[in-house]
Amino acid sequence: IYQLSDWRLVFLVKNFPVGQRVLVDSSASQSATQGELKKEEVTRQGEIPLVKEVALVSLGYNHSRPYLL
Repeated sequence: IYQLSDWRLVFLVKNFPVGQRVLVDSSASQSATQGELKKEEVTRQGEIPLVKEVALVSLGYNHSRPYLL
């Protein structure tokens, strides 16, 4: 998830399409360089389903529970 004002990465989920029910921010634990990340991404591209659309909606009383669909 990027902050729109300056396109700064604020939340990163590794392997998003095959994620669990609870998504965890992985941006704080990144220790690999960008080059290594690109190689890893290309290698796994065939294994991971393609995400075409993501929707964030709020449900519950006063829309207090966010759901990522």
